[in-house]
Amino acid sequence: MKIVFTILFSLLTLCSSAQDKKKDEPKKEEYKLSTTLKTVRGYLKDNKNADANNEAEKAIHAHPEARQSAQLYALKAQALHALVLDENKKMYLKQKPDTSKYFNYIYSLYDAALNCDSLDQLPDAKGRVPLKFREANQQRLLQFRKNLSTADRYFYLKKDYKNAYKYADLYLRSKNAPVFSKAKGGNALSDEKDSLTHASLAVFLAYAYNNYNGVVKYIPIALQDTARLSQIYEVGAKSYYELGDTLSAHMLLFDGVNKYPTNDFFYMTLVKYYNSKNDYQSAIDLIDSVLVHMPDNRNCLYLKSREYENLGDYDNAIKSMNQVVDKYKDDFEAFSSLGNLYLEKAHLAYRNFNLKITDKNYQKGRNQINAFYSKSKDAYEKCRALAEKKQELWLKGLQECYYKLNLGKELKSLEKLK
Repeated sequence: MKIVFTILFSLLTLCSSAQDKKKDEPKKEEYKLSTTLKTVRGYLKDNKNADANNEAEKAIHAHPEARQSAQLYALKAQALHALVLDENKKMYLKQKPDTSKYFNYIYSLYDAALNCDSLDQLPDAKGRVPLKFREANQQRLLQFRKNLSTADRYFYLKKDYKNAYKYADLYLRSKNAPVFSKAKGGNALSDEKDSLTHASLAVFLAYAYNNYNGVVKYIPIALQDTARLSQIYEVGAKSYYELGDTLSAHMLLFDGVNKYPTNDFFYMTLVKYYNSKNDYQSAIDLIDSVLVHMPDNRNCLYLKSREYENLGDYDNAIKSMNQVVDKYKDDFEAFSSLGNLYLEKAHLAYRNFNLKITDKNYQKGRNQINAFYSKSKDAYEKCRALAEKKQELWLKGLQECYYKLNLGKELKSLEKLK
């Protein structure tokens, strides 16, 4: 019990000390928005625009009340507008302007004005929406609209894709902002005709630095760009895959196959997906739809053979691979695959061969097995002639064929290659 009282006494002493210490600490001054507004106005009056912008930014960053002030954002926009004009003047006078800083001021001007307009639209206590700052903000933004439209290309040429996308994104998302509403209805930017160009650029810029959400954000607009549609399909499909949206990726891939059947990327990507699901027949059906447009395409015929092989249909696999070697006489990979297919046919025939030597059909069965080995040998030898140094494509299979066909001399010659 004595120990308990000792602990309680110690705790009470600590609490009392903490309270006394708290009393001794100076009270934090309550933030006053009016003070910030007065300071910023003072800087603007003295033409200290950078100080005015910094003071407003500091308050916005630190105080929720400042972040809810349309008036403070309006003053910030005024300061930034003046800073843009200063940089613009340097450009006109060729006084070594900082182009990156210039575009940064324009970006910040748009950001401040858009925030201001958003807060300016909130109704007052009587439910009124006076829009005190819209007209001034609209004029400031319109003055540098064309400059904003070139910023993405400026940073693109510097290979600063992240910054370039940032400006393309701002240009596009601000296009329908309420701040550009005309007094009598309509939009002050209704004459702009470059949304498609900026949307396509935004897609490629976002993809360049792995911003897949940025890609798909502007895919719906960019798909209207027929001049770059094939690339947009490809970039869009890859981005949807990265985001785990297989359905959207496949919609673009199927559209790509239909519009650009000769582009290997679209059908090969879908074939790869079907293979991952062991859906080999769907892969064959897709390849057949592509072969309608390019019946002599090597990759399609080769892939079709592999899909039939996956299904265990070696006859059709051999048929397709023979089409490849008939059309492409120097395709050593196709000859290697053909040798493998005939070799597998020989293995299957041997496994199914269970006749006794006295059976009248015994020799016929043996001849069939040897025929497969012989065709396999011919394919491997052709592969060897075309790719002597790529032994992994023909050596092992050719050794087996020589052994099974009792070609001792040829088999012995291969042993020297080991």
